Amino acid sequence: MLLRPSAVAAPGKLILSQIRHNSQLPKSIDSRDPLDNSLANRIPKFPFQRESAPSLIPKNTPVVSKTLPFKKLMEILKSSTQPELLYMAESHRLYLMASFALSFIVCYNIFDLLDRSLPAAYDLWLENEEDLPPVRNFVKTLGNLGLVLLISSVYATAAYMFIKIPTRLVRRLYYLPGPKEHIQFVTHPVMPGRPSPVITIPLEKITIGKTSKVWTGQGFYGTAQRTQFAFLLFEKGKLFPWIVDRNGWFWGDGRVYDVLFGKEPVEQAELGLSYDTMLKIKEKQKNQVAFNLKQELGPAWKLKVMARMFQEDVQSVLALRNGDKKKSIGDGSTSTKVPEKKE
Repeated sequence: MLLRPSAVAAPGKLILSQIRHNSQLPKSIDSRDPLDNSLANRIPKFPFQRESAPSLIPKNTPVVSKTLPFKKLMEILKSSTQPELLYMAESHRLYLMASFALSFIVCYNIFDLLDRSLPAAYDLWLENEEDLPPVRNFVKTLGNLGLVLLISSVYATAAYMFIKIPTRLVRRLYYLPGPKEHIQFVTHPVMPGRPSPVITIPLEKITIGKTSKVWTGQGFYGTAQRTQFAFLLFEKGKLFPWIVDRNGWFWGDGRVYDVLFGKEPVEQAELGLSYDTMLKIKEKQKNQVAFNLKQELGPAWKLKVMARMFQEDVQSVLALRNGDKKKSIGDGSTSTKVPEKKE
């Protein structure tokens, strides 16, 4: 089944805050790039590496250069009036096949566990080898069944997570401008042959985490990384993140996504510092501070710094205590009683 774009109303007429799950694609999607959700499209083919590349590379998109600085690039995006395609990639078929295989294995384990445990618990209840009273024997059987159901629920949760993986793999990502900015995700359906889910979420609710960055400075879009094939987008109030493959096509470069989802200032993102580089800079600054203290205080500088900090803490406690005393005196809480004169 090929899901082709359907006509949608103008962005200004959409009540995006009330839309989450729908099957309408933005009008800006290329009609030459239909989304194939057939079963054949989920079966891996050789060679595997060819499937990870996007099937269509959009044209006429701005790129940072000497004449177009990054700040100007962000102004172009923010001033757009139509949905802007930010990301495009078709997930590797091995991901979809692995998701189905893992969920099938877990479901089989649930069936095998129940097939073995339920008859065994029933037989133990009938035999009652310990000659327990009927009530205690019944309670013991319920305890055994409860343990089996607890293990089965763990398996069921794992199966649900595995089967939902295709719906978290991002195929298209759109930026929807307006008074309240939104991001639109296009993912895979759970079952083949179904329409591609399209989810619209306010931009302010999407983050990439405090210790994560899209920009690495490696690859054509500056998003490649040897240790991670994807980065995660988190939605506030939701448990499962969105999975974005780093091998896809990106509008501009990775710094755009650090600004949009990482809430990073444009001036800081323009420097092009990856997360590893930022860690190295902080470590270098930390070592420089330690070197300066060592030069100032001598070999035992750590003990002297600890003593100085302890002294500052003591002074802060004493100042706070004296301030409380002055306050209580000013309020008249500590007043002396004057004896009355007898006539």
